[in-house]
Amino acid sequence: MSTFLTGDALNDAIDNIITDAKKFIYITSPYIKLDDHYKERFDLVKNDPSIYLQVMFGKNENDFYRSVRSEDLEYFKTFPNVSIIYEPRLHAKSYSNESNGIVTSMNLYDYSAENNVEYGVGFSRTKLAEKVYEVHLDNHYKILEESAHCIFIKRPVFKTALFGLSRNYTKSEVLLDLFDSFNHNSPNYERIVYQDIDIISLDEKDLVPVLKSRSEKRAEIEFEKQKESIYENPSQGYCIRTGEQIAFNPSQPLSKNAYYEWLEWKNMDYGEGFCHQTGNRSYKKTSMRFPILNSCFQNEDTWN
Repeated sequence: MSTFLTGDALNDAIDNIITDAKKFIYITSPYIKLDDHYKERFDLVKNDPSIYLQVMFGKNENDFYRSVRSEDLEYFKTFPNVSIIYEPRLHAKSYSNESNGIVTSMNLYDYSAENNVEYGVGFSRTKLAEKVYEVHLDNHYKILEESAHCIFIKRPVFKTALFGLSRNYTKSEVLLDLFDSFNHNSPNYERIVYQDIDIISLDEKDLVPVLKSRSEKRAEIEFEKQKESIYENPSQGYCIRTGEQIAFNPSQPLSKNAYYEWLEWKNMDYGEGFCHQTGNRSYKKTSMRFPILNSCFQNEDTWN
């Protein structure tokens, strides 16, 4: 089943393509610029040779470093199992792993994730949606086989043990590196190498850090700004029930008369009409527990 995606839902879906991968990650994006948020996701799979990373970028035939920064290319080259592919005509953007895929307007670009209005359609490799998933991969492979230029290949090397019954990852070797000699006007064509070496997972994994979505990070930043604003302007507040001016105190956001009304039920989550900090109408989105509109402030004081 396909799903329309935009805003934070699209950002989160792209994040999940990376963090949920078990076998491969295909990144197709004409322009790539990684911020710390994207690198946090990629770092989860960076040292796992069982996950094959394929990065395809494009545009800017005369200087592909205008499409991808050199430091981001160097970052991708540190992965143990990676192919980096250049397609000068590329305009499509898609992201997929062995279970899910997204076709979207959004580049893997930090500015796009935070500022642009982007759309996308997500789909999964389930029985109901497998045809969409397979058609997407078929067209992706067609680009690879007919026109794309592989400029970097790195593959893991394994050592066999127990008479060939098991193998352990030992290192990765660079099989192709055309970055220094790549001629943009007449590129050297190399047939794309896929998972041409059998891959096994490492027995031990690094601890997975707790990652926060872009929306969660923005909420934290906004919360810090609101806290600063609260401390800078501590005197003026508004009753969340009547809107009249009172002293600013998020733990006591009701006027005297409104407080006595509230005492009859003592419902911390009853929707009130105004924001305690700004006096703007909240349309029942504020309460004794959350007296400040669009804030993470939580009042646990029940005025006992």
